[in-house]
Amino acid sequence: MWSTTSIPHIGIQKNGKKVFIPPMKFQLPLARCVYGLSEYNSISLKVSPEFTAFYRNIEQTIGIIEPWNSALVNDIIRFKIDESTWVFNKSGELEPIQNTQNAYQDEFIRCIIEIQGTYTYKGKSGLVIKCLQFMHDECEFIEDV
Repeated sequence: MWSTTSIPHIGIQKNGKKVFIPPMKFQLPLARCVYGLSEYNSISLKVSPEFTAFYRNIEQTIGIIEPWNSALVNDIIRFKIDESTWVFNKSGELEPIQNTQNAYQDEFIRCIIEIQGTYTYKGKSGLVIKCLQFMHDECEFIEDV
């Protein structure tokens, strides 16, 4: 669980990128999928203010390199899913990723992510986040999570 996760040792690769040794792995708190799956296979989840503070601490600890491209904006965290991501329905059954745009929109998501370290692309830096698995649940009543 994210709230019991401590930040591991930070190493520096030959190319100057910072990495967590070992990579951080934890389960996010229950979150609502805001927009659904994007055309770029990214997913955006509305997270709690407590998780937002935890994530900001991770960014500050590894060291923000300007210009910084945070995956977390206004309590919404965004990351990609790919063919290696395990997807489970609410019954716990493994299923293929729904490759349609807006799939999972307004569903509750529980996911396990891995934060490996930093990246630099087109002059911007940020954290490398990989979604290892997630479970989704369609709900008739959506509260503000």
